[in-house]
Amino acid sequence: MKNKNHVVTVPRMGTMSILVEDWMKRLGIDFLPPAPLNNKMIEVGASVSPEFACFPLKATIASIMNSADNGADTALMVGGYGPCRFGYYGEVYKVILKENGYDKKIKVLTFEPMTSGEGLLNDLHKFFGPLTELSGKSKPTIYWHLARSFKNAVCMDKIESMLLSIRAKEKYRGDTQKKYDEAINVLRSAKNDKELAAYHKTAVSIMNSVELDPERKTFKVGIVGEFYVIMEPFINMNVERLLNELGIEIERAIYITDWTGPKNAEKVAGINNFDSHNLAKPWIDSWCGGDYTANVGHAIHYINEGIDGIIHLYPFGCMPDIMALEALEIITDEAHMPFLSIQIDEKTGQAGVITRLQAFTNIVRKETEEIWHAI
Repeated sequence: MKNKNHVVTVPRMGTMSILVEDWMKRLGIDFLPPAPLNNKMIEVGASVSPEFACFPLKATIASIMNSADNGADTALMVGGYGPCRFGYYGEVYKVILKENGYDKKIKVLTFEPMTSGEGLLNDLHKFFGPLTELSGKSKPTIYWHLARSFKNAVCMDKIESMLLSIRAKEKYRGDTQKKYDEAINVLRSAKNDKELAAYHKTAVSIMNSVELDPERKTFKVGIVGEFYVIMEPFINMNVERLLNELGIEIERAIYITDWTGPKNAEKVAGINNFDSHNLAKPWIDSWCGGDYTANVGHAIHYINEGIDGIIHLYPFGCMPDIMALEALEIITDEAHMPFLSIQIDEKTGQAGVITRLQAFTNIVRKETEEIWHAI
């Protein structure tokens, strides 16, 4: 029998909370959406975390503590085996919460990825075990509802990919964001596959109704890097919106369902992990953790597709992305591809990021137009 008093939350990370909220609703569990991040929360997260911890740890623990202050008593987190220090976040959260008197307010339930090598049944038990007590439902039922919510989230990710292209071409600033919010609200109301198929068509139509500026010349840039920094706008200083406003369409290397779904499945980002790893093989002879291999593979994919530039976003101290940076610099240099790498932590200021994006955009426009003129 589930405990009716539990209120579940997740750390703030892009649209992740929409997926989890839908899943919890289907399981009959109360859910508290994490509040948008702000500078005060980041200050709190940095003050309670180890100085050289990954920036995403500081941001996510701040989000959990804020949700605890607002009534949540259970935080869900993926962890366990791999992929880097992120796998230990759940355990580090518990230590930080206890040190700061929050262990009585909120507990952390860690979902271990189903890749332990200990057998599917054992992996399923570890992954869904934490929710059986909360929901009072069987593991197969929990999985079925997750699959249903995941389908909704895939459609939302596809609409977000449209946002990152259409917003760069909009005639009236802000129109695309309004249409995107409207489209997402339509998709959130889907209860089954039939409704989802119909609502997805409606959402696509809503996005395509944005009036475009026929005089605006746009360019296309690929974004690779550490998944949390890419997917959480507050952390990356709203890089995607800023680029769109500068007339840059965006191809992003990862979306929420790309990250949470099967690694060999079709991805919203275009290629799956296996494909990106195959592309990266000439540059990588061993697994280095994190998003290192995927970043290199996606960069090569973008170059093969004729993209106009590549941006690499990663948090301070992220060793896999520091290693990827060296390979990315060589790959883009050999391809004569404009490349910008931005390292982000709690001290990063938006003004500096804007200046670098403006300079990068000017280079993209200049080099791309020179190629057009040569042709």
